[in-house]
Amino acid sequence: HTGVKTYSAVSIQRARDAGARVLSVGSFSAEHPGSELILRTVEREQSAAYTASHLAAMTVMAQVATVLGEGRGASGVDGFRTALDRLPEEIAGVLAREAEIQPVAEDALTRQIHAITAGPNEATALELVIKAREAAYVPIDALHAEQFLHGPMVAFNEGDLLVSVAVPGNAYDRVAGICAVADAMGGKLWIVGSPVPATPDASIFMLAELPEMLSPLLAVVPMQMLAYTMAVLRGTHPDTFRRNDPRYKEAFGLLTL
Repeated sequence: HTGVKTYSAVSIQRARDAGARVLSVGSFSAEHPGSELILRTVEREQSAAYTASHLAAMTVMAQVATVLGEGRGASGVDGFRTALDRLPEEIAGVLAREAEIQPVAEDALTRQIHAITAGPNEATALELVIKAREAAYVPIDALHAEQFLHGPMVAFNEGDLLVSVAVPGNAYDRVAGICAVADAMGGKLWIVGSPVPATPDASIFMLAELPEMLSPLLAVVPMQMLAYTMAVLRGTHPDTFRRNDPRYKEAFGLLTL
């Protein structure tokens, strides 16, 4: 995002030393020595949560994939260009629905939270964990569907909250099955994307349908909004990475990032 992290620069240099061509993605002001082309995203964020630049970087990579796929005549990118063209409007629509997030965040703070999904939205579940921990300092777990099913699901208890992304595509049936299991265990469900018929009492945050591989670009936004709202409710500062606490600031100084 910023172009100032040590190991990002080391990665670029190692790639160059190996004879690879290097392109990179970063903010308007990021400097990536050794990169032949920096694909710019947004102004460098003041918030340590990097929500806008995270989404912008994913979008840039999707644009690159679209151009490469079209150039190769790959059917896998069919519909990508149209979906990316309408993505800004869809994101603006999600951002306008903050009132829908408020009661979910209030309820989430009283429960153990599990973020479970599959396919490309595994990254969406992990982004919720990262942002909820960075912004609101709340305990939350995330696992890929198969990891959850093959053991850890036994730790899901009545009253726990399952956050899931269920969008049309290859992963939908597996995710829907997990939602049904969590519902039968007495859990609360917040499903982002599309309803699951087996869980009629679940809270649903509906999303416009995108190609499944692009769905994280939209599904990540309500996750970031949930993390932010939980931070506001808890009274934690969502932007500081806890560096406003001298003890944490000093501890973080022991690391090289």
